[in-house]
Amino acid sequence: MIVNLKRSVFSVSLALALCLSGNSVFAEGPKEVDENCLQKVEQTTGKPILTNIGVQDDASSRIYSSASNANIEEQKAKEAGVIPKHAKLVQSWNAITPPSNSQKISNNNRLDDRFSPLLCRGLYVTNVRKASGEWWPVTPVQSDSAWGPGTLSMSVTKSISSTYSVTRSIPIEKISVAVGFSVGTTLSVTDGTSKPVPSGRLYQVSAYPLYRTTYFDIWNNPCFGSDTYEGNGWADEPVGFHFSVYDITPES
Repeated sequence: MIVNLKRSVFSVSLALALCLSGNSVFAEGPKEVDENCLQKVEQTTGKPILTNIGVQDDASSRIYSSASNANIEEQKAKEAGVIPKHAKLVQSWNAITPPSNSQKISNNNRLDDRFSPLLCRGLYVTNVRKASGEWWPVTPVQSDSAWGPGTLSMSVTKSISSTYSVTRSIPIEKISVAVGFSVGTTLSVTDGTSKPVPSGRLYQVSAYPLYRTTYFDIWNNPCFGSDTYEGNGWADEPVGFHFSVYDITPES
């Protein structure tokens, strides 16, 4: 229980850390933080933490590798109209594409320590944390099919945006430096696959853009007084494709 916390930067930081501990927030984002705990933070620190935790993603339109299995993936594909109701998932996998040097941003000199002696640097990004796995949307960017016997091949090249969301406006360059990749830009991702198709079967392969999410907090360093918590956010980095192979052979 959080009791007798002073209204200071350290109090808010400690309280938030206690709220986050024990939750799978790193896997699926701030939406899983215990609101009861956050309410206690507000009451004991006087900071509007709960209203700033509003960074959420639409879980219904995403599939997380950390919480997915064949049944969930197949069900999502059917609900999205990607495959017919009688179809079956044969195989699925993530194909991670190493980022090029142009996509990386050096963060050797980033200032993300809220206890830095520097003053008047204004808004900054800190408490950067990578999600434990990847996620992909329920709608593919490309699908191909082929009858067997034979081989089902796909080559896919797509421009995928690195999106972000924040509860407090901050220069995008500061986010990019903190998370280590260029936020708000479009990247070209290329990959491919080839799978054998049994005789008399119709297979479909679908490619989904694969993302890895980074969560962060936004603080303000004023010229006078203590640093203050201002909000939070997330940034999605394209890291490759998720491929799924389905048996969509028509029912007899």
